[in-house]
Amino acid sequence: MFYQYKLGRTLGEGQFGRVKEGWTGETKVAIKLLLKKKLLQDDTAESRLREEVECLERISHPNIIKIIEVLNDDTYVGIVTECMPNGDLFRYVNESSSGQPSENQARIWFSQLISAVSYLHDNGIAHRDIKLDNLLLDSKMNLVVADFGFAHSFNDNGNIRHPTATSGCGSPCYAAPEVVVPEPNYSARMADIWSCGVVLYCLLTGMLPWDDYKIRIANEDIFYDFIIRASLSFPEFINESACNLIQNILCIDPDTRFTMKDIKSHPWTRGRNMDVTQYL
Repeated sequence: MFYQYKLGRTLGEGQFGRVKEGWTGETKVAIKLLLKKKLLQDDTAESRLREEVECLERISHPNIIKIIEVLNDDTYVGIVTECMPNGDLFRYVNESSSGQPSENQARIWFSQLISAVSYLHDNGIAHRDIKLDNLLLDSKMNLVVADFGFAHSFNDNGNIRHPTATSGCGSPCYAAPEVVVPEPNYSARMADIWSCGVVLYCLLTGMLPWDDYKIRIANEDIFYDFIIRASLSFPEFINESACNLIQNILCIDPDTRFTMKDIKSHPWTRGRNMDVTQYL
């Protein structure tokens, strides 16, 4: 038990604890249980936790996870959120027989992602860890953005001071080049947009745009050099419009990278045979 919640299976694990199913009566929730002794061992953990809770408490969007309450005992800090019954997109892509959803489904999920991230940016929040693992599916298979452990507010210019090496920031496979090799200040909006582009590539191809093994063994300088020198290739079944959109999102120079406005108005995002404007 954790307060009034009966704990169930573990949904995921992280640096400071784990996410568990929780039940109170017939209501199912997700509880991120963070070990206080581990939080105290990290200089930035307390401020990051405070930022995560503050971000979640001041936003409301159908494609963003909803916080219910925050609880404390002698051992844990517990962040209670709604529970998504259909897992995450990483599991979906890996367990799919084809390796990826249909193009139509990918378009819907990408549009929901862009709607959520655009909303965050309009409210001065950068997610900073957009990846398939953090994109959940609700009971109707709608995409829901979760895990705000790296979320951070940014200034009026959309810039954010780069975190120290000890705090980390997101997942290297999804991180923009300016985040991998730190710029003193970088555009939080444009870095999140890059990560959205990696997600779209994964949804359409079932693969990461750059080889995962090479990324994991590389240090930051090698990884950065690898990204800027490696050409972005696409399987033959990806249509020209989708390729064009991804190429413009995964643009090395953040000043020429597609903005949210560009993405929303792109022919592929808007679709030719369906109305996706409800998701934008």
